[in-house]
Amino acid sequence: MLYAIKKKTKQINKNIKVLGVTILTSLNNKSLKEIGHTKTVEQLVLKQAGIVKKSGCDGIVCSAKEAKMIRKKYKNFLIITPGIRMPGDGLNDQARVMTPKDAFKNKVSGIVMGRSLTKGNIKNNTQTFHPSNIHKNLSFVSKKVKVDTKKLALMYQTHSKKVIIINNKNKNLNKFKSDALITKIKGIALGVVTADCVPIILFDKQNHIIGCIHAGWKGAFSGIIENTVKRFKKISIKNRIYAAIGPCIGNKSYEVDLTFYKKFISKTKRNNIYFINKRKNKKLFNLRKYVNDKLIKLNVVVDNINKDTFREKSNFFSYRRSQKLGQNDYGRCISVITMTKFSQN
Repeated sequence: MLYAIKKKTKQINKNIKVLGVTILTSLNNKSLKEIGHTKTVEQLVLKQAGIVKKSGCDGIVCSAKEAKMIRKKYKNFLIITPGIRMPGDGLNDQARVMTPKDAFKNKVSGIVMGRSLTKGNIKNNTQTFHPSNIHKNLSFVSKKVKVDTKKLALMYQTHSKKVIIINNKNKNLNKFKSDALITKIKGIALGVVTADCVPIILFDKQNHIIGCIHAGWKGAFSGIIENTVKRFKKISIKNRIYAAIGPCIGNKSYEVDLTFYKKFISKTKRNNIYFINKRKNKKLFNLRKYVNDKLIKLNVVVDNINKDTFREKSNFFSYRRSQKLGQNDYGRCISVITMTKFSQN
């Protein structure tokens, strides 16, 4: 694809330089691991630089931290580096930054510096996570489910199996550090925010219990679903739990490496049914089915909204898609459930 892009671009104007984007400067080794990568930032940047070089493109976009390594291997490469900060400036949403002086010491071809000139304050940005935009969106959601914004309970998701039961003692519903919420209190809405992971809405209409789960691969693998259903059943012994699985990354979009695959197979060989081969050393993972089967095994009645967040870009935000296209990590999807006096919405 890179070769085709370069060829078409040069036909338009032979002086245009074509660069390949590697790893965004907002990512580090920890965040790469969270989305399923096993290689370090340096390893991935070096690998991607090799692909760009082989395609005949003119250079790459990477952080200045990797520039010295790339320059050593590719002497005549154009290396353009964002994530540039003046001494004393904050990181903001960036993870791999460097000063202009140090960047040029690493033999970059050019730098991209915006935040230090505009003060890098996300509050001054008309896009991304402007607090007023977040408040506006949450107000919109709250009105849709007919609750006060202060009664919308959300989570700081930790990709764990931690479950919190909300009762009358919880006066602050802003955000809980967990990956699942359960409540019997009427007038409270439970929300789960996702960007490819699986949102699960739970309810027991007979005993008036509602819940929600954030199920990324890590949480699902660790037991967040089993733990939540277990806590659900402790509240009321005789119950019938229903679940709705919302939009998430589809099985044709979720590419993983062999280390990821082996992790699942080491737990049980049956997990092989959730993977299909894509190309050498890569597989496609069916996260939705993995989650769906866990719920069914726990005797939960399941319904699915079969939407792929990665592929349906006009309807959903996708973290993986934003990374692939080199876009800002600026959006999320939200799934909400609330319990009124007589019914669940």
